[in-house]
Amino acid sequence: MFLGWALSKLLYLEVNICKYNPIRASSYLSLPLEIEKRKAVLNIKNQDNMCFKWCILAHLHPVHWRNHRYRVQHYTPFADELLFDNLAFPISLKDIKIFENLNNISVNVYGLETIFKKSGENVCEVVGPLHHTSQKRNIHVNLLLISNNFGQTHYCLIHNISRLLNSQLNKNTHAKYFCDGCLVYFHSQFNLDKHQQHDCNHIYTKLPTTNLIQDKTGNLRPENILKFENYGKKLKVPFVVYADFECILQPISFSKPNPKESFTVKSFKHNPYSFAYFIKCSFNDSLSKFYTYRGPNCAQIFIETLTYDCEKIYSEYFVTPKPMNDLTFEQKFEFENAKCCHICLNEFEPNSQIVRDHCHLTGQFRGAAHGVCNLNFQLPHFIPVFFHNLSNYDAHLFIKELACNHKNINVIAQNKEKYITFSKTIINQTGAIPPFRLKFLDSFRFMASSLDKLAQNLNSDQFVHVRKYFSDVNKFNLIRQKGVFPYSYIDSYTRLKETRLPSYNEFYDQLRDSNISENDYTRANEVWNLFECKNLGEYSDLYLKSDVLLLTDVYENFREICLNIYGLDPA
Repeated sequence: MFLGWALSKLLYLEVNICKYNPIRASSYLSLPLEIEKRKAVLNIKNQDNMCFKWCILAHLHPVHWRNHRYRVQHYTPFADELLFDNLAFPISLKDIKIFENLNNISVNVYGLETIFKKSGENVCEVVGPLHHTSQKRNIHVNLLLISNNFGQTHYCLIHNISRLLNSQLNKNTHAKYFCDGCLVYFHSQFNLDKHQQHDCNHIYTKLPTTNLIQDKTGNLRPENILKFENYGKKLKVPFVVYADFECILQPISFSKPNPKESFTVKSFKHNPYSFAYFIKCSFNDSLSKFYTYRGPNCAQIFIETLTYDCEKIYSEYFVTPKPMNDLTFEQKFEFENAKCCHICLNEFEPNSQIVRDHCHLTGQFRGAAHGVCNLNFQLPHFIPVFFHNLSNYDAHLFIKELACNHKNINVIAQNKEKYITFSKTIINQTGAIPPFRLKFLDSFRFMASSLDKLAQNLNSDQFVHVRKYFSDVNKFNLIRQKGVFPYSYIDSYTRLKETRLPSYNEFYDQLRDSNISENDYTRANEVWNLFECKNLGEYSDLYLKSDVLLLTDVYENFREICLNIYGLDPA
């Protein structure tokens, strides 16, 4: 009412009545025709609100399709078999977990969604799961939850999930065998059984929704909108390790296999006899360190020495942050006049908490930042260790030694033999602080080429670490190129004591079925003579050292490019 006005009369009264129906499954609804045609779903014609119960009983007591299995009376004799204590009908999705625990039955629930295809037609497709069991049990049931335009819902029993989903995956009519645990499918029952017995982690992919969530900066955003917020990845990792092994290829005797059957021949046993690693410090090069070892128990000593060095780094530089240095006049002026956060690059709001961000290793002031951004802009709780071709080769040489103590190992596996990355806890933290880890990575996954070709892409000025250890011009020009090594020739420790460079034919690589070029052999002789190698062991040490330093220069250059272009460190 406006001030001074009065109601004269009512011209008419309009009443809208809406039927309230909560999201629960109840009485019978017919299936969409295209789903019904797949003959993979049993739709029980119940007139009560217990369709969930009848579906479970229909799974436990199947009836032949000729006997009108959609009729409720087939299942009423077994109505008391299931427990529904403190559960109200119709059963909601959130109550299914309670039902599972009461009856030792696992349930997955799928839904239907109308999809508009490019052909211009609307198609009904199965989506979900709307409910995915946290533990698959001996008795497992798949249900389909359907609904109508009035908000009514109804459970149906999926008795053939392969037939139900096959047509919407592709036009191939061959049967597919779906895993109820993770929803991956296979082309044979044998492969499915093998997967369920050994590989299934019972994890499925949940698609994001439009629900609002809070990001790391404290702002609300829809769950299905991706936004970069791992600002810690913009920090350059302070310590990075580059490493490599050399092995003795000990021949293995074997009987001749049957050519009519598939076979794998084990021809060599790879025994590591030397390793080298270079610890690169990004903020103080005087802290960088090269270490090499040649001798027995190579893999064990590698883990022990690397762990010792990294524990020392942690205790000296990660435990106690260095306080901020006194700000200069220019830095104070920069902070007081800052308009945006130097971390997230968003402008400051009037109510923003603005703090001084500084490096915890050097104490240097970095800029003005949001308080939340500053808290998330933390040093990594790991030291990366890079091998070139770790997944295919080096990981197999030392991973058993890595598991000798009782500290945790985390693995991201490509399969049972190849690991994308793995990490080892070396220091357990207290409270909510994550453990400090060694994180082993394969540089080949970032730069999929041989070290020889990668080194050829660098100019002379980019070989910073090779030049540091080989300052003589002649030595530098030889070492900046990837060397050659007689891998197959080194079949015992006594070979390393030989005082001559192997002949050209002895450089033949039996594993690759190839030999080096004559130019490479000439360069190997030049290296032997210029560095005055006394035996093959010293030549091996030099070859290993050059490989590690080449990898360091190649990957450090790659890091600089990524930081300059993307603002992210690939370490």
